[in-house]
Formats: sequence, C-alpha cells, structure tokens
Amino acid sequence: MNDLKSKILSVCAWFFGIFFIATALGMMAQGAIVTSVLMLIGSVLLLPPIKRLILDKKPKIGRGKVTLAGSTLIFISMLFIPTDDQTATNEPVTTETEVDTAKSEPTPEPEVEKLPEYKIVEDTVKGDIKRTVEVELSSRMDEESLIALAEKIYALSDAKVERTFITYRLASGGDGSAWATTHYNPEFEVNIVGATASDYERIKNTNISKGELIGSWMASRGMDSKVTAYKKDGQIYIQELYDFGPLSKEDTVYESTQLDKGLRLQDESGKDHNEYFIINKNGDLEFWSENGNYYTAPKVSDAKLEQTQVKSEKVTLEKPKGLSQPQKNAVRSAKQYIGMTGFSRDGLINQLSSEYGDGYEVADATVAVDSLNINWNEQAVRSANQYLDMTGFSCNGLIEQLSSSAGDKYTANEAAYGAQQAGACS
Repeated sequence: MNDLKSKILSVCAWFFGIFFIATALGMMAQGAIVTSVLMLIGSVLLLPPIKRLILDKKPKIGRGKVTLAGSTLIFISMLFIPTDDQTATNEPVTTETEVDTAKSEPTPEPEVEKLPEYKIVEDTVKGDIKRTVEVELSSRMDEESLIALAEKIYALSDAKVERTFITYRLASGGDGSAWATTHYNPEFEVNIVGATASDYERIKNTNISKGELIGSWMASRGMDSKVTAYKKDGQIYIQELYDFGPLSKEDTVYESTQLDKGLRLQDESGKDHNEYFIINKNGDLEFWSENGNYYTAPKVSDAKLEQTQVKSEKVTLEKPKGLSQPQKNAVRSAKQYIGMTGFSRDGLINQLSSEYGDGYEVADATVAVDSLNINWNEQAVRSANQYLDMTGFSCNGLIEQLSSSAGDKYTANEAAYGAQQAGACS
C-alpha cells in the first residue's frame, strides 16, 4: 500500500513539475522574466531527482519542506499572471484603428494636486517586449498624483510593447533606491515603497520619545522612517517609526562613546557587523559600517529636509563611478528588482547572473550589487512579511526558508532578524 502511495505521489510530482516547467518556458518567451524564473525554480524543486539530490546533501531539510518551497515559488509566480477571463471581462475588444484613434485624442488629467517637477533620466525600449523608464522626482507625492504622472509618462511613447516598467527615485533626501514604481505588466500596478507626501509628514510629526529627547531624524533608505534617540534611566534608546508603526515592540539600548566627530551609538547586533550611528556636530545622524559612512539622515528640525543631500564617502548610488557599462546596466536591473520585492545579497546576484534571469556575468552582478549599500536586514524583513502574507510559518520554518540555499539565501543572522521583526517568533 505504501509503495502504491509512493508511486502515485511520484507520478503527480513528475506531472506537475513538467507542466509548470513548460508553462514557465512559455511565459519566458513572452518576456515575463521574473515570473517565469520563480515558476521554473519552483517546478524543478518538485521533480523527484532534484528532491533526492537536495536531500542527499542536506537530509535535515526533509522532503516536505522541499515540496513546500517549490509550491510556494509557483504560487508566488502565479499571483502575477493575468487571467484571460479577467482580460475578456474587463476590457472591450478594440480594433487597431480604434487604438490609434484613442492615442491621438488627449485624455483629460484627473483633478489632483499639482504634480512635482520631474526628469526622465532613462527611457529605453526593448523590441516589442518592454519599455523601461527611470524618473527623478523633486519631491514625494500622494498616490492619486503618482497615477496621473504615470499616465502622462506612459502616453509619451508610441512604442507598442507588452509591458512598461516605470521607476521613480527622489532627486534628494533618499539613498538612490526606488521610492515607487508604476508598472503596466500588462495590467496597471502601483507600488509606493517609501512614504507618500502626506504619510511622510505624519511620520515626521509623530512624537515617539519616551524620555529625554536626544534627537530625531528622517531616514529615507527605500522605506521612510523616523529615527528617535532618547535617554531614560541612564541609558540611551533608539526607536524607528515606519508608516506601519515601530520596527520593534521594544526600543533598542545603545552604548554611547564621545568621539571628535560626534557621539557614537552602537547596539549589540551592530558589534557583529561593525555597524553604528554617529550624531555629528551638525546634529545629523550618520549611518556607519565597515565600508564607511554610507548614509546621513537629516535632523527633523531642519526646515530643508527635502533638499538635504545624501552623504556617501565610498559609494554614489545615482551615478556609479568606475563601473563598466555591463556593471552599470546590472545596477539598474538590481534597483528594479529591489523596488519590487525583497532579495538577499546572494539571491540578487543569482537573479542577475542566472541564465534564466538577466544573464549578467557573475563578476559584474557581484560588483553591481555590492555598489548599492543595500540593508540586507531590511530586505529579510520584507521577504519574511511576504511569506507570512501568503501562508503560516513557524519561527524556525521561516528562518530556514529565508536562509536555505534553495530558498532566499539570506545569512543565518539576516534570516533570524527578518523572522523576528516580522512577528513569526513572538
């Protein structure tokens, strides 16, 4: 009986594995690279020989977890596939003549607040597959204005492509990562990674100090947050407030050291990675690692927050210097991926260099990723939240999924941090 059950499960695994591999290859031919890669990896994990290969190397993982990882990747990829029924129901059939006529007639812009100044840094078209647009914004805006700007930029090109990807970055006050994206993929999708104009003001004006205030700063590193340092009972605490609330339930204790350049603050986890803050003589908050001062957050009392430039001693994110053209292209691709979902360092390098991904040389992908100074702990939190939005995970199960070589490839420390901050361990 057990042999019969095993054979049936094996046949099912082969069937679904081959079926989704064929589906992924078809999607890849249509230009859906990320979606097809996720489905392809998940499909391969379902195949019995691959499971045996993984279990031979890491028997502790278990057959069920390999199947769960493959099924999860397939499920994620299917979320981004528009169904024919939706297209047929929601979109009227139009002839090519009607489409051309519609393009020639100006569409009135919705009544929204005045759009901020913007500059199109890049606008490239790849055959009839995709159009990629990079936009530099003078300031944040709310979702209604972003949609209006997306429609305006979309209409600037007559190119007939299957998909259009528009990425928005702040000209100043950010770290160079995507503030928002509006993708026609092919359905219209809006994703504001940072805070909208109104949310940014709300976060900035929220008082979270629980003791003697040392200072508050606005940090814009992908996700916008207000960092507040205060002193209570002889100890210094720091709390980070995001749009969704505080990063952790308990504020973190920091050791302080007075240096010539300012007050140095470091917590226990920072000692492992040589990461710390310095409140400089201007009152701004510098973020430091073993690579130097990679970001500086302006103090909240500064009336010119939006005009405050990001300081970086070793890396300039907007226009990387000393990089070859393939490496610069890989930087742009990496920023687009980070704008869509969470990635570990190894996972992002693999996505950029895989023959099923972007196909960059491993060396170029590595240089590109390392030039961006991405906070991998924050990425682990994003990935953990995305998994928990789809299904339930135990604390250890989520950590294993995040750190597995067949999963997200985060380090053990990053995976543990992501799972804890996402609430899976409390």
